[in-house]
Amino acid sequence: MSCCPPTALPPAPAVGGESGSIQVHNNTTLFVVPPKNAPQGSAVGIVNVPDIYGFDSGRTKSNAERLGALGFAVAIVDVTKDGAWVKDDLSNFGAWLKENDLPSVVIPRVQSAVDFLKTSFGVSKIVLVGYCYGGWVGASFSVSPDPAVVGNVSFHPSWRLENMLKGDGAVEKLTEKITVPQLLLAAKDDPDFVRENGSVINILKSKPAPISALSRARNFDAVNHGWVNRGDLSKPEVKEAEEAAWSEALAFIHSIAPLQ
Repeated sequence: MSCCPPTALPPAPAVGGESGSIQVHNNTTLFVVPPKNAPQGSAVGIVNVPDIYGFDSGRTKSNAERLGALGFAVAIVDVTKDGAWVKDDLSNFGAWLKENDLPSVVIPRVQSAVDFLKTSFGVSKIVLVGYCYGGWVGASFSVSPDPAVVGNVSFHPSWRLENMLKGDGAVEKLTEKITVPQLLLAAKDDPDFVRENGSVINILKSKPAPISALSRARNFDAVNHGWVNRGDLSKPEVKEAEEAAWSEALAFIHSIAPLQ
């Protein structure tokens, strides 16, 4: 059992971390990158939910630092109960998922990250950014009628977890409940429902503005699931897709929460 397709990229060595720091807020561990050259209260907040390999999964930390350098206040959030990420052993993934269930463990920790960015940096708007599993967490956090965030970016989204846990059609039911715009950036091996013209984006496009106007899906058919933070950038097709994905993500973030 896994949230990723069989052809997904494996774990990758950690990159970055020099300009961030570990902080704890409400019993939630965060890797925090302050906004560069942003006056107090002027920054937009980014809550980053990692893939199942955690803070040290590939470029997760370096990408957070990249966002901080652009003026965003960033918190990567540890959504696990005891700090135990899956790492590279998927044999106990089902038990791990049950141990770290959404209502009692994961969602409260995401909320803690949101609260931290508001109190520490005075941000008024916060965007979720998730890799794989983290994209599904972001979608699940996006259903509040009074949302604490203004949108969610799903890099190679593992929304398939919703169907795995609740049965066929659960992804569409989740999407019907979403109250903020979504960006889905799908690899060639991601399910059809999170790709261009898939059921998720079609449902989002049927919603009132701004969800319908700002939500977007884009396919990256030259790369496999995991490319944004775990792909080998020495390969031209991976580097091109990684740069294009970030271009899409930043344009989406600026459309829903422009930096002041």
